[in-house]
Amino acid sequence: MTVALTVEVLALGTTVTAKLLQREYGKGMSIGIPVALSVLLTFGAVVGKTLLGGLEGAPFAMVVAFGVAALLYLVVEELLVEAHEEAEDTLWVSCRSSLGFSRCCY
Repeated sequence: MTVALTVEVLALGTTVTAKLLQREYGKGMSIGIPVALSVLLTFGAVVGKTLLGGLEGAPFAMVVAFGVAALLYLVVEELLVEAHEEAEDTLWVSCRSSLGFSRCCY
C-alpha cells in the first residue's frame, strides 16, 4: 500500500502542479500546494499510526482490509465514470467491474 500511495501522490502532485501552472498561478503557489498536500498526507499517516498503532491480529487486518477495499472502490468508481463517457456497453462494463470488485473482496 505504501508504494501504491507513493506513486499515486507523485502523480497527483505532478498533475496539480501542471494545472496550477496552466492557470497562471505563481511558481511558488504551484509548488507549495502539492507540497502542502504531501505534508497533510504524512500528518494523517502519523495520526493514524498513533491512534491505531496498538492494533494486532484481527482488528488490524480489518482496518487494513477496509483501507484496501476503499482504494479499490475509488479506482473502480473512476473507471466506471470513464466507461460511461464512452457510451458503449455501459451496462455490461458496470456488471463486469462490480462482479470483479465483489469477487476480490470475498
